[in-house]
Amino acid sequence: MPHRPQEEALSAVLNHNKFRFMNRHGEVTLPEIYQAVSERYHMLCEDTFTCSHYSRTSRQPEWQHTVRGVLENLKVKGKVIKPESYEIWIFP
Repeated sequence: MPHRPQEEALSAVLNHNKFRFMNRHGEVTLPEIYQAVSERYHMLCEDTFTCSHYSRTSRQPEWQHTVRGVLENLKVKGKVIKPESYEIWIFP
């Protein structure tokens, strides 16, 4: 399913600023990242538009899927580190 303009805009801004707005170094949990993104870019984080990649019982917002996609992209570029834990990301 293609992203809507909100998710495209969120992806672009997060890829551009590389989460520097969080002003954090070291381990950061995924819920902390979601909270920071939601607070800063609330107009792009619509909780009622759920992700089609998850089951109907999950009801995860699509913007959270977008955040994880950007994190994965930054991991490949060496800008963030992902240890084994699903919930933890490391910002050098």
